[in-house]
Amino acid sequence: QNVLDYFWPRLSPDGRMLVFNATDSSGVMRAWLRPLDQTVARPIVGSEGLRRAYWSPDGKEIAFVASGKIQRLAITGGSPVTVCEAQGGVDLSWGSKGQILMDGRTTDSLRMVPAAGGELRPATSIDRAAGEIGSAWPHFLPDGEHFLFIGNLASTGVVGGTIRLGKLGSLESKVLGRSDGRVEYAPGGWVLFLKGTTLLAQKLDLGAGKLVGQPLTIAERLRT
Repeated sequence: QNVLDYFWPRLSPDGRMLVFNATDSSGVMRAWLRPLDQTVARPIVGSEGLRRAYWSPDGKEIAFVASGKIQRLAITGGSPVTVCEAQGGVDLSWGSKGQILMDGRTTDSLRMVPAAGGELRPATSIDRAAGEIGSAWPHFLPDGEHFLFIGNLASTGVVGGTIRLGKLGSLESKVLGRSDGRVEYAPGGWVLFLKGTTLLAQKLDLGAGKLVGQPLTIAERLRT
């Protein structure tokens, strides 16, 4: 398929499809789609120049930042729809309640916008007393209200930081622990995070707002 590089894979909400970034032999980067029961991937026309692709809750669309805008596009391809201007935006999470979270530069807080379109507004505050300089890597929980993110620490630069639990409608968040990379939520109530080069999973007690039990080792010696 004349594809040179593959990166940033993400599974669809139903676990049946994979979307990833790829650069073809002409140097054009776009999103590619592959059903997991097939070996052939196809490009998603209209996603050219994207930063990274993120799934809609129903798995029928992707959202991404390209040309300084948050855009949404059907996985069948076509013309993307602009959600809003998003200068400096990179990583997104599209929640089941119709909101999209976005991070930006290392020193930015998270912002949110309705997936139907609108203006970005603050979603988190930066805990500078704890040594944090910004917020990154948003990841909605299934309820579409709570979300995980990383509080960037000045001491770690852009790699990892404080694992935080936020909620729409409040700029406050709860500290869950530390990660040496990203943080994500997996079905069954698991929070995935990194310690060194080891990928761990630990249960989240959402009501109490804390991680419980012993973390499980998922994989070791990862490149981060």
